[in-house]
Amino acid sequence: MLHLICLVVLTIFSACRPQLEDKRPDQNMDEPMVVHQAEIDWRRGANIAWLDYGSDFGGNPWTGDQGLRDHEEDLDMIIEDIIGNDIKWLRWFVLPDLRSGVLFDETGVPLTLNEHVIPNLQFLIDKLPEDVFLMPTILDFHFCSDDKVDGGVQIGGHCELITDDTKRAALNNNIIKPLVAAFEGSHQIAAWDIINEPDWLTSSAFANISSQELDRFLKDCVTALHESASQPITIGLASEDALNFVEDIPVDILQFHWYPGPLFGDTTPDFSDYMMFEKPVILGEYPGNLTESHEYIWQQVEDGRLSGAAFWRAHFTDDDNDQWSGWPAFSSE
Repeated sequence: MLHLICLVVLTIFSACRPQLEDKRPDQNMDEPMVVHQAEIDWRRGANIAWLDYGSDFGGNPWTGDQGLRDHEEDLDMIIEDIIGNDIKWLRWFVLPDLRSGVLFDETGVPLTLNEHVIPNLQFLIDKLPEDVFLMPTILDFHFCSDDKVDGGVQIGGHCELITDDTKRAALNNNIIKPLVAAFEGSHQIAAWDIINEPDWLTSSAFANISSQELDRFLKDCVTALHESASQPITIGLASEDALNFVEDIPVDILQFHWYPGPLFGDTTPDFSDYMMFEKPVILGEYPGNLTESHEYIWQQVEDGRLSGAAFWRAHFTDDDNDQWSGWPAFSSE
């Protein structure tokens, strides 16, 4: 059934892109389904990512329990910018490095979401106009960074959620499933992004997780989401070279990120190969401070090489890096 959702996305942008062949596992074809992807202009995406990294939705001793409610004035200004610039979908981190929002036992097993996460995420959804959709990104690869405790708050240090069977199962059963189940019928959840740039985890300079461990982790997470979510599932890979990580993982939307430079490739990517993929392909991040970036990426969508894109990022506190600078002139054409 879920293939019908993704097919709608494809047909909006290009009749030549092939449709998905398989429905979501174990889904009853007669059950009601959230079918709203046809309403989304997937070209016009933006990363907000966070207002206060790791604390927008959960609570901890640093920030209290109000999350975005403590930044309501800033949030209202951002939403005004979003409306004024005709942004149609947002990518936003929910529990990025697990510094807030999750209760653990003394051994590091995740027990439950704290009571603030779901209401604070609903607070954001209620703030959005009905024609602006949300792609929550549940985790960020930094949850696996070196353990650091500051002011009673643990930052990172949760690699065993990947490598330990018991902790990985608890993450899926106690955290991911309840989170997505709470928004199963939400019209404004465009898709769920499991984790931001997990491919960094296999780097020896970072966590040095094996490819096999990462594969098992991602498969288990996708299975958990498919059991609880009515919306499509994606994984925000750091580069197109990492698409091999999800070759045999049943995500519904393929996603990778692109920035010019030696780390991601000095040349502008050629997206023509993605016309042959059986699933939608979106660019979950690309540099938004250059008009030519938007022009090129939008053309890829118009030509059917991509199904959508979101620039990085619509909320930036650094005045020297105005990520809106390339957007308005082009979007008004």
